[in-house]
Amino acid sequence: MSDISVLILAGQREGVVDPLCAETGVARKALVPILNCPMIDYVMDALEAAGIAAPFNISGFDADYDSRLVQSPSAPGPAGSAHEPAINFLRATFRGRTLAEWQEWFEGRDICWSPVLDLQEAWSADHVWARDMRWRDQDGNDHIGTPLKFQQEPGQLDAKLPNLGEHTAEIVADLDLTPGQRREILERLN
Repeated sequence: MSDISVLILAGQREGVVDPLCAETGVARKALVPILNCPMIDYVMDALEAAGIAAPFNISGFDADYDSRLVQSPSAPGPAGSAHEPAINFLRATFRGRTLAEWQEWFEGRDICWSPVLDLQEAWSADHVWARDMRWRDQDGNDHIGTPLKFQQEPGQLDAKLPNLGEHTAEIVADLDLTPGQRREILERLN
């Protein structure tokens, strides 16, 4: 089992009736049943299956629900001084290992994660290339790809650059000018 600490965020806005809760007749979203099992149970079971040992810290939910849970400090409203204990817990947990140690820990686990990258690191990341968010044309020019990824209609980009002046006549024709003004512009450009 791992010595990693976990914080399960299971809060919900007080006074707001969640549609899933209303539909299933439960008071808290973490208790919404999926295949007759509360969602929170799937979270704890997945953590244990990943080799993470209980107890699991939980925020926004009663830890008395399950012996694998311990109460983490919770506070209503936006992050601020009342959230300092939770912020400090997360800060200490993530700073407790190096990036290399976190990468090793995540390796082979079915968990979506990524370190925080600066713009240059993100633009050069393997994932950006694999998703065709960055690609090079046959002339070696770098391009930004399309984020739209439809299975039956993949986005296609035309990297062909127009020749200088190739569309000038079309653009000038669409301008709110007299025929004489249009002709004068085109003559100056030729």
